[in-house]
Amino acid sequence: MKVLTSEQIERLKNTAWDGLKVIPGDDGVVMVEQFRSAGDPLLTQREMKERVREIFPDKGIKIHANVWEFDSDTVDIEWIRSNMNDLGLKAKDLVRQTEISASNISLILNGKVRLTKGVKAMFYYFFLSYRLSQKLQENSKIFQEKVVELLHLEE
Repeated sequence: MKVLTSEQIERLKNTAWDGLKVIPGDDGVVMVEQFRSAGDPLLTQREMKERVREIFPDKGIKIHANVWEFDSDTVDIEWIRSNMNDLGLKAKDLVRQTEISASNISLILNGKVRLTKGVKAMFYYFFLSYRLSQKLQENSKIFQEKVVELLHLEE
């Protein structure tokens, strides 16, 4: 692959904001994979390739995209408890927000029942959506503050 332009280098740095890791190879192949953190959008393989194609428009460059997949092995009782702690949630909050009975939440948190893949996925996406909701609220407050600031500047 040719030497990257300064614009390409800058745009590659910005792909991390989208949760993408882009690795240009010497053989005319660009690898792109998605890593996850709360707030990053889940992209399809096509969307990933389109974003990378904007950086590398040369049709001779092949783009290989590895789409993020949920791994249920990452979710266990300690992971659930850690997320609850990070977010300041109690068992009663899980009961109220997931509609899982208090007795079942207790069994889950005390390791008395096996976590099925479906239950693990439910907890994963529950905590992900909770974090996204918090980020939206934070960004909404920042946006409102900026609007007020701009209105005061115009006076």
